[in-house]
Amino acid sequence: AELNMRFNDHIIAHLAARKGFAPTDKHAIRIFSAYELPVLVSNILLAISIFVLVVGLATLISGIVGVSNIMHIAVRERTQEIGIRRAMGAKAHQIVVLVLTESVIICLLFGYVGMFLGIELMELVAKVISMTGNSEVFYNPTVSLTYVLAVTGIMMVAGLVAGYVPAKQAVNTQTVDAMASRQTIRVRRGQRLMTAFGVFWGIVILILLLGSGRGLDNGIIDKVRSVPPNEMWIWPTKTSMAYKGFGRDRKWLLNSHDGELIRERFG
Repeated sequence: AELNMRFNDHIIAHLAARKGFAPTDKHAIRIFSAYELPVLVSNILLAISIFVLVVGLATLISGIVGVSNIMHIAVRERTQEIGIRRAMGAKAHQIVVLVLTESVIICLLFGYVGMFLGIELMELVAKVISMTGNSEVFYNPTVSLTYVLAVTGIMMVAGLVAGYVPAKQAVNTQTVDAMASRQTIRVRRGQRLMTAFGVFWGIVILILLLGSGRGLDNGIIDKVRSVPPNEMWIWPTKTSMAYKGFGRDRKWLLNSHDGELIRERFG
């Protein structure tokens, strides 16, 4: 990229000397090199990828908070059970593992359902786009095995994060207090499902955004790669500053002879 910019500066200096405009007048000439196109597109796709990651993770975090809340209620609901386990010799880490396992299973179960739904939706979108003949820009929005493994890891971490505080709450419950507890907290199955729905929806959004980014990458980057990197476009515009007796807003022309001279000088 640095060499490309230096090359453009040499051409501008050469034409400025021939045509009588200031070499520092960046508005007097426009140069676009095909080399810049993949760099530009890559930067755009990188920005899209960062946006996808932020939105997907933000949606997933809302689901994690919901699972954490439901695990808090589940721990309070099972206070006497935890007290009995502690009285029978259960270690603190065993109680923690019990709560964390339940939390991870909830996140994995609903997360995988969301993942499969998201993948099927992306396949449907790919078929519709292929039928409409617009696959040049958006092509093969599949989610690779790498993404699946990464999302699986995210769901496991989500389950551990969601269950950590409730697990510590369960461990800190005194055995005597737990045995004497007569709390009658009950959580309906529908409430559990609606709370875990946040994880499901977060994964669906994440997969859809990842697949969309992959489809744009496959469609646009492949077309960009087919552009010869040694092509460039040069066109004159009005000058923006006075130079050597010429006023600003002066029009100047390029012709075929200028192109031949540029080729002879720069190759």
